[in-house]
Amino acid sequence: MTGVVLGKPNAETLSAAQFKALLEELIQAGYVQLDQLEAGSDEMVESDLTCKRRTDEEEALIAQWEEQDLYSAFQSIVFTTLDEVVAHYEKYPIFSVNFEQDLYDWTTIEGDYGYKLVLDPAHPTRVLQELVIDAANEGNDLIGWEDAPMAEVMYLSVCPYGLFIDVQCCPPDMDKTIPEQPRYAQIRTLLTRVLGVEPQIYTMDEA
Repeated sequence: MTGVVLGKPNAETLSAAQFKALLEELIQAGYVQLDQLEAGSDEMVESDLTCKRRTDEEEALIAQWEEQDLYSAFQSIVFTTLDEVVAHYEKYPIFSVNFEQDLYDWTTIEGDYGYKLVLDPAHPTRVLQELVIDAANEGNDLIGWEDAPMAEVMYLSVCPYGLFIDVQCCPPDMDKTIPEQPRYAQIRTLLTRVLGVEPQIYTMDEA
């Protein structure tokens, strides 16, 4: 898993109420629709967030879930209400809820973002997608990565720690370059309203 998390400071997890409030805000703001939410089978624990080695306790927790065929079970889940999403989070607290959205036209390359971005330019997710790509490209420049591959946002999700944006490839200075983007104000305001504090930016599995 690689990307950035915009979440609570000190790697604090979201309460069920905050998880629901974040989804409500994202839906109301137009980032995602209820019928685009799907149960994700990728787990996330604190060590993933802070780029440290998983502890024995975390490995044991993950092993407990891996004994079950959750991937197949999650494939059959269809959320019809936010309460169902929250109940899923409470039952499976280390798993994300993904946004099922088409972000690229993988048959066409155009412009500064590589493959054609398919969401309307005014769509909030498209705005977030572009700002994260811009921030990643700036981060690649900061580390002197010449001819770096075009950064791509593969998917978004609400994870136990906040909003997760999967970015390929993800440079180490995203926590500095994201706040410098003018478009960051929109998502920062939303997250601050939900979390009650300005979000912290975590970079995971750096390039």
